[in-house]
Amino acid sequence: MRRIEIVSNLKMHPTKGLISRDKNGCWTKTHYQQGHLDGACAVYSVVMNLLVLRKLTKKDVDIDEKIDKRQRKGKLLSDFFEKRGANRDGYCFSTLKQVIDNRKIEGIETIRTQRPKKNDSRKYIEKITNRITEDEPVVISVCQEYGGHALLVVGVEYNERNNPCRLLCLDPGAPSPTYAQWNSYIDISKDSDMCWYVYGTEIGKVELGEILQITEIE
Repeated sequence: MRRIEIVSNLKMHPTKGLISRDKNGCWTKTHYQQGHLDGACAVYSVVMNLLVLRKLTKKDVDIDEKIDKRQRKGKLLSDFFEKRGANRDGYCFSTLKQVIDNRKIEGIETIRTQRPKKNDSRKYIEKITNRITEDEPVVISVCQEYGGHALLVVGVEYNERNNPCRLLCLDPGAPSPTYAQWNSYIDISKDSDMCWYVYGTEIGKVELGEILQITEIE
């Protein structure tokens, strides 16, 4: 029987859409869609990741709220929102990891995994599925014909043989989900370096890129 694993801090609300408990324990909007003029998909993905891990609050991501730079969390958000702004070139994961690590946010560590070597995608996928089993989302990048893109993996679908067949994602470039905890997926059912990426009626081939794990620590 097919089954789905989803990070437990995500649920659908009949009027608010996708929500998760934030650092203060309040249910808050979780998916944020990026604008058409920026390349900040990796930042959006990281912010959604930190919300799901309950390291940020609704107030932290409210555009009308002033960022409190007295705290490490505020300094990190300033790095993302004020210093780089609408970064059209995007963030490479090595830079993203360095920015997060420099702010030493309490209770998290980051682990970056480079894109898989040819014919080695199964080990890469296993890293992602293991994090979902540990109830933590994962930021990944994919390589498309026209450039790179970042997504937040929040779940995994398994086939009848209990093999992972889909990575269920929150894509910051797509509209917020309305019926499930994800708005897109990557088909990983074939043992191939290229995968089908699907959101809505859009479909295209992608190659798996890097992984950025933001992991909770004691």
